[in-house]
Amino acid sequence: AGFGALALALAHCPALAFLDVGVNRVGDEGMAELARARGGCAALRFVDLGSNGISAAGAGSLARALERFSALTHLDLSANSIGAEGARALAGVLGACKVLTALDVRENGVGEEGANVLAGALRGGCVRGCRLWSGALDALDDSDEGLFLEP
Repeated sequence: AGFGALALALAHCPALAFLDVGVNRVGDEGMAELARARGGCAALRFVDLGSNGISAAGAGSLARALERFSALTHLDLSANSIGAEGARALAGVLGACKVLTALDVRENGVGEEGANVLAGALRGGCVRGCRLWSGALDALDDSDEGLFLEP
């Protein structure tokens, strides 16, 4: 039930371009269901998963699913709790997101470590905007200047 049923249905929605399920208690279980769902969503460009109780485990599941979303341009994970571990999981697949231009990980407790790993993954990529919060930018060195400016 819930997001698990939606995740399975997404496999049969090849034209779906916009998915906003923010503030819906998707949680880690929902992200695991999304990772298990196969096929579909080739046209998915915008995903809002903000405020859904997603932790590092859920971010890891999402990272596995992201490789299938080749058209994704905008990913909003704001106000979850992915932490540095979740940031590392996402950073590991950001290179596969060739057209991703906006990543929002505000209010996730990524901290200095998570900010640095995301900066490394985004350097030289196509992401034009990345939103961080809570002083994480203080940790970045001069070579990262401008990396997290919003478009």
